[in-house]
Amino acid sequence: MRYWVYKDSQILGPLAKEDFGLAGGVRPETLVCAEDSVGSTDGDWRCAEEVAELSGLCVVSPIPAGEDSL
Repeated sequence: MRYWVYKDSQILGPLAKEDFGLAGGVRPETLVCAEDSVGSTDGDWRCAEEVAELSGLCVVSPIPAGEDSL
């Protein structure tokens, strides 16, 4: 399956999960929409971590030194 990716105020794709690196990777909270969805309703867009096929591809950036995690 391919997905549209909403990142940096742009919609990219559709991309196969193997091509997510072309979008600079995705974070767990990155919004994605399946290619076969209309994409016009909030329910069409989900956080990448909520999509079983994509959850293992999410990159989590470490917290920079000196910054609180709160």
